[in-house]
Amino acid sequence: MRPGSDFNQTTDLAEKNPQKVAELKQMFIAEATKHQVFPLDASVAARIVAPRPNLTAGRSEFVYPLR
Repeated sequence: MRPGSDFNQTTDLAEKNPQKVAELKQMFIAEATKHQVFPLDASVAARIVAPRPNLTAGRSEFVYPLR
């Protein structure tokens, strides 16, 4: 298939090239491990509501530094 000839993207290239899919999967896992982005998960909501450290805890007042 020529590049750009499947405008609707209806051809399942993964089915036609299972070796390439396996190769790309291994490459993804290696790069994700190298850059420490595992675990990939869907816990966005839990991270949003999780308590975060308070940067001003214990300070009686905030003073802007003079420039």
